[in-house]
Amino acid sequence: MKQKIVISVTNDIVYDQRMLKTARSLIRCGFEVHIIGRLKKDSHPDQLEGRDFNSYRFKLWFTKGKFFYLEYNLRLLFYLWKQKATIFCAVDLDTILPNIIIGRLRRIPVIYDAHEYFTEVPELADRRIEKSIWKWVEKKAIPQCRSMYTVSNQLAYLFNREYNRKVDIIYNYPFSLNKNTAIQKEDLIVYQGDLNVGRGLELAIQAMRKLEGYNLVIIGDGYHRLFLENWATQWGVNERVEFKGKLTPGELNSYTQKARFGLNLLENKGLNYYYSLANKFFDYMQAGVIPITMNFPEYYRIQREYNCAILINALDEEEYLSALHRVISIENNYLDLLKNVDIAASFLTWENQEEKLCSIYKNV
Repeated sequence: MKQKIVISVTNDIVYDQRMLKTARSLIRCGFEVHIIGRLKKDSHPDQLEGRDFNSYRFKLWFTKGKFFYLEYNLRLLFYLWKQKATIFCAVDLDTILPNIIIGRLRRIPVIYDAHEYFTEVPELADRRIEKSIWKWVEKKAIPQCRSMYTVSNQLAYLFNREYNRKVDIIYNYPFSLNKNTAIQKEDLIVYQGDLNVGRGLELAIQAMRKLEGYNLVIIGDGYHRLFLENWATQWGVNERVEFKGKLTPGELNSYTQKARFGLNLLENKGLNYYYSLANKFFDYMQAGVIPITMNFPEYYRIQREYNCAILINALDEEEYLSALHRVISIENNYLDLLKNVDIAASFLTWENQEEKLCSIYKNV
């Protein structure tokens, strides 16, 4: 009989590439996988049909704030109690308490998959009470998890230092992609991900007025979208900035491959961003797209090894444009960088993470 892993996330599973990769790999390793997520207003109820894993998405009354977290966690608590599981996996801090509670009551081990340093996200930067509550949750829950893994060396170090425990690293690499050579590169800059504050999108949009011949495509959604759309209008570049909304991973890959550059710009607002290693950074390279990213420690480490990205030191329009023009204006600079992107993409693949991921679950 297969061991059953029940994974909890607070987002819509359809667009969560890391969850889809994780499920696929664990199924390959012989596990049965069940993912619990959230059904949003723009979600289609049948989008997960035909997947190899089972899933359930809560339809919630509240969509954000403390009432969202309270409702989700209560629903998750009762749902987990009814599950016949071998292992629980809590993804990020906002799902961990129900997993710990039911795990202890039913003697089911809990694995913690920390996609980020939750107590250092920008949304909590100026909210002292909320931040202290989440920190309390973290301190109570993490020591009770049987195993733990995260997405970068620096985050693993921080968790290890604070909780004196082993923290494995499963990088956000994508599956190796057979690039469609029929797709012609266009003068596009692409962004994929959540439309939240601190993503450098305001800078990228206003800089478009000085990037003649290029268009910016923004793929994703979030609470900051309306502001960004108005921002593009305010700077007079709305005809060259396209908001595509959410796309499934398959749609995303085919669209991203058309671009020459991909944005991964973050404000230095807390340790979560500063020590991040976003999946989009690797997704761009797998699609043959040169990342434009911050000179933060994890990206610098990869740049030092592969020289595969454009790094900028600050979210400054002049620095951003200067770095981009150095590549755009000299064709050999672009071609050399693109060659390095292809080399890096051949090594930084999810297939190289599968064995380590499976061993974490097999040895729990």
